[in-house]
Amino acid sequence: MYKNLDELGGCWPTRLQELLLKAALFRGDAALSAWKEWISSVDIEILDWGSYRLLPLLYHNLNELGIKDPVMKRLKGVYRYTWFKNQMLFTEMSRLLQSFSDAGIKTMALKGPALVLLHYGDYGLRPMDDFDVLVPTEKATDAIDLLRKHDFVPTKEEAPETILPKRHSTPFRNPAQLSMDLHWHIFEDPVSETDDSDFWNAAVPVTFKGVATCALNPTDQLFHAFIHGIRWNAAPPFRWIADVMTVLKTSADEVDWNRLLAKAKEHREVLTVGNGLDYLQKTMGAPVPGKVLQALRNTPVSRREAVLYDVQTRPYNKYGMNRFAHIREEYRKYLHAEVGESFKDKLLSFPDFIKEFWQIENYWMIPLCAVKKSFGRISQWARYERAEK
Repeated sequence: MYKNLDELGGCWPTRLQELLLKAALFRGDAALSAWKEWISSVDIEILDWGSYRLLPLLYHNLNELGIKDPVMKRLKGVYRYTWFKNQMLFTEMSRLLQSFSDAGIKTMALKGPALVLLHYGDYGLRPMDDFDVLVPTEKATDAIDLLRKHDFVPTKEEAPETILPKRHSTPFRNPAQLSMDLHWHIFEDPVSETDDSDFWNAAVPVTFKGVATCALNPTDQLFHAFIHGIRWNAAPPFRWIADVMTVLKTSADEVDWNRLLAKAKEHREVLTVGNGLDYLQKTMGAPVPGKVLQALRNTPVSRREAVLYDVQTRPYNKYGMNRFAHIREEYRKYLHAEVGESFKDKLLSFPDFIKEFWQIENYWMIPLCAVKKSFGRISQWARYERAEK
């Protein structure tokens, strides 16, 4: 069901990355076999970022299997560094979450923090670059004010208040260089004004360094991992596979497969969830019910959903037509967030959108920029074609 892995680039693991995943997640002889093949094929001092982030989990699994190898000291060092860094991040963020609570702002821990607390169960197993916190949409402005009081400053040039209608989150950093993403929507493209309410209502409580907050339930955690992970990225984000397998390992009995199907349909992510589950079952032996996969295969997918999935899972400069599809999707979001969707709105706002999208200062620069980008795409396509031959 999933497409050729090489074709999809950074969405899916390469053969060596797949071996690393198996060595970190499997048990017994299957893990040992994957480990031996992987370590004999790589230089552990020169790894891609996606592979490096799995080393703590690899160390933990190999240690459980009793592996004695000189490289274990290196792996243990990465594990201990991750544990220390996450302890610092969690301690700082617990203070921030307490401040949110004191101000009457509900919070939900997303991604890494929730996975560490509820599923990995060890601060050293999952590296985190930042900390993701969701607040109710109507409390976003209050949350931004509170962050500023705690010396967290936005890392993007545009003021956070101005992007509330356009985005679902924005990053902040404090003087100690600790980073966090403030979310007021879970997903970039909410399907309705009340979209987040269902996730809030189904959330599970979690205690964060003595501070009460909540997190997505196991079913929604899986859905979030698929949507966030199955996107092309220069730094391969295949860690989502470890996240999903860990959630299934710790909470498989709590997964509501009907809810997962419903969310995939509601958010127009049938291909994302279907391809993800299909890959996990075939390659990682994930306990996915056959009827769930069949239901996803039988679900009609609109042309727009198929194009959007194609745009999101390919290197976005690799195929010219996907570039146009990407621009079209960004323009649709722009109209929805800032302008309106009447014919007049679309006709008059496109130059403003292009100016903002291409980050140019004057309208007269649009034709010149378009020509320059076109020549750049043609040259890139030609280089790619020569490399393929």
